Amino acid sequence: MSIDLSLLSPDAVTPQLTAKLRGLVHDLDRIAIAAAPTTAELAKAPLLVDWRIVLSLSGLALTGFVAGHPRLGARRIVTSPLWVLDPELCWARTLSRFYRLGVPEGGAIPVEDAS
Repeated sequence: MSIDLSLLSPDAVTPQLTAKLRGLVHDLDRIAIAAAPTTAELAKAPLLVDWRIVLSLSGLALTGFVAGHPRLGARRIVTSPLWVLDPELCWARTLSRFYRLGVPEGGAIPVEDAS
């Protein structure tokens, strides 16, 4: 069995990657002082439903059905590496972006009491 180590190559360090990392650091600084994510940021964030945490080659990630993703549209995805998961499970921050979290995998949609 061989392992593909190309992600660790100096050639993998691109301007796009460093821009993503700078954006992540900026958001982590804001999260650390409870200034992020804002309501406006979450309103623009893609919604991930039927989601769960998975282990990928690059670390922990989320998988599920996304809607409103700026590049991927609406479909099943595996996110970039997961960096922050809201304790209330309302949002997550990955390497690339914030996600709003909907109903997790196997979760029930709450039904209001009709009585």
